[in-house]
Amino acid sequence: PKVVEKPETVKYFTAIIREENSRMNKLVESVLQTARLERKTLKLNLKEINLSTLTEKVADQMGIQAKAREGKINFNKPEEDVFLIADENLMENVIFNLIDNAIKYSSSAPEVKIVLKKLPGGLSLSVEDNGIGMSRSEQQRVFEKFYRISQGDVHNIKGFGLGLSNVKEITELHGGMVQLRSELGKGSTFSLFFPNKVNGNE
Repeated sequence: PKVVEKPETVKYFTAIIREENSRMNKLVESVLQTARLERKTLKLNLKEINLSTLTEKVADQMGIQAKAREGKINFNKPEEDVFLIADENLMENVIFNLIDNAIKYSSSAPEVKIVLKKLPGGLSLSVEDNGIGMSRSEQQRVFEKFYRISQGDVHNIKGFGLGLSNVKEITELHGGMVQLRSELGKGSTFSLFFPNKVNGNE
């Protein structure tokens, strides 16, 4: 009853519930995608998508999680919209997983920086965090199914260890590649690169 009398509080908790519901749906979809990838039955629904708008949408949705831990997400949106021939639902899942991973593995208030830009040979999307980082051995295994890096002093981390595995496989299905730069205690940066032949410039 006390909450009902405060519209702003109701709005805040409703947003959290909506975000958690969305997160749960994406986790379920991640498991289903993994199964389809393993069976080679995943079909791409390719069309031209506005990657700028899609990235901004996911970043705004995930901002609630970052704010809950006194952090923030900064999206360096390019002045000119960036387009990509891709499966929109799968690409949204890729972006979600990268941001979700960045927030989960931050030992303090998460500072997530997203950069989307056109390159001479294609386009790139990078997600940088101020998290706990990874050792070289962890970096070699982080894209394996069900692998989860050492938590250190990070809070209890939810998930199945499927996110980054799906990121890599879906990116490669679209003709792209994933690069990782990380250092223990200094955070990680995941970068996706899609060549021009994928986004219709050739």
